[in-house]
Amino acid sequence: MIVGWRTQLPRYTNSTKVALFYAILEAKWRNSTRVSVDDLVAGLTHNRHAEDCPFRPLQDNSSEIRKKLGRVALPEDWVAQAKLRSGKPKWDSGAKRVLRVAALRAEQFWIDTDHLQFAVLKEGGTGAAALHDLGFTPEKTEQYGAEGRLKYPPKKPTFVMRLRQYKPSIPWFCLLVGFVAAILYLNLQN
Repeated sequence: MIVGWRTQLPRYTNSTKVALFYAILEAKWRNSTRVSVDDLVAGLTHNRHAEDCPFRPLQDNSSEIRKKLGRVALPEDWVAQAKLRSGKPKWDSGAKRVLRVAALRAEQFWIDTDHLQFAVLKEGGTGAAALHDLGFTPEKTEQYGAEGRLKYPPKKPTFVMRLRQYKPSIPWFCLLVGFVAAILYLNLQN
């Protein structure tokens, strides 16, 4: 059950959290009230990759990707300036679909940046075209991600981590159990 991106937050890897953080800052930098799919692509370019990483072109070609997205070059202190801007942008429908597809694509517990990139490529649009121009396809992205997980297996999630993703549902579940217990108690009294 996919509720919302915040509910899935414990499932995101650190690199995915970095990409989402920068996507929100990109939207704030543009003075937008919405985080778009293009903001997610721009956020993906802020992750640091090793020299032999197949996702390294995102980092190396970030200025070209920004041009294809119609974004200007960022000044040195853009993060501090973006953080000072008021408002908290919401996710637009395209970005929500990308986050939902990324969560569904994650076979294991963790949602990594390759899942986000795969979902962006499936969504289409300017961001997908910019990634496609770098040679990324959904198939290649999926392959690179699988190879990375074989090379660096993710840690196993704890019970608490798994339970945390259902946090909004727990009060309703407790209410239901209490209601059923009350009905059973009343039936036993008769």
